[in-house]
Amino acid sequence: MFTGIIEETGKIIQPNNSDGQSFRIACSFNVNEIDIGASICCDGICLTVSSKGKTQDNTTWFEVDVSDETRNLTNINCEISPWIHGK
Repeated sequence: MFTGIIEETGKIIQPNNSDGQSFRIACSFNVNEIDIGASICCDGICLTVSSKGKTQDNTTWFEVDVSDETRNLTNINCEISPWIHGK
């Protein structure tokens, strides 16, 4: 259940395809506690976890898919603060 409590700030480590429809976000969460299908609020947008894992340097990440509708109606593509690698 979404509690509305901000637990941390993640970082986009990889837009996962050329059209930016999915994003891999680094975080310090225990990867075993992130369920596929869980909702995680990212930049005010509730997104569904589609995969999860750890990088070679042991950084935990989760991945979300973003629909065209979400891209058009949220701040993901805004000119002031778009979602980009390293943000």
